[in-house]
Amino acid sequence: MRNCRVHIIESPSADDIFTEQYEGQILRGALRYGQVPVELHTVVDPQHFARALAAVINSYKRDQDSFPILHLSMHGNENEVAFTNGDTVDWPALGEGLSLINEALHDKLLVLMSACQGYNAARMARREGHAPFFALVGPTANISWKDTVAAFGAFYHHVIVRDGSIVSGVQVINSVLRTNIFQATTAADELAEWRTEKAAADEERLRRIADRVLARWQARPVGARRT
Repeated sequence: MRNCRVHIIESPSADDIFTEQYEGQILRGALRYGQVPVELHTVVDPQHFARALAAVINSYKRDQDSFPILHLSMHGNENEVAFTNGDTVDWPALGEGLSLINEALHDKLLVLMSACQGYNAARMARREGHAPFFALVGPTANISWKDTVAAFGAFYHHVIVRDGSIVSGVQVINSVLRTNIFQATTAADELAEWRTEKAAADEERLRRIADRVLARWQARPVGARRT
């Protein structure tokens, strides 16, 4: 069994609380049953979220041989995730916070996004500076609470208990859900792709500037041109 420590941070909506839909509690129970070290933090706002992230660092300091997994169970969309109190945090802001965590954890942080369209959080790594994660897993579309429980339960069993890879763990998720909405990426891959796209965009911008300069030059009267 792989030596991992799972940190679940859950911020349920008011409806989740009313219907007692607590993904974190279910997964914590399953992980404990499998004798996997796990910590659960239920937060309602950004302030307690920051405290939960600090707890991840403190826990790692006590067990630096483990592989840290951060599981974020929240509601989200393509641009952000939300807290119980209605506050939101977008990917750039979340990336800044996780960069500090990943640096403290020696670039070993695996982030699991249990949120609708959570894979969009991969955009956090599309910038210069310290990476916000080593690898990230999440859905590219909306997903139900029942499916996230099944998905990550299967992922944890495969990756931690069976010592499988992250990529094969995602394949297991998609097989269980009979879909292909879950994907995995690394910060290195996201940064390389962003740099390539940025370089291409810069080249296109310069080409357009050159075309405009040439067009203006050609539009001048012939006598006004110097040869």
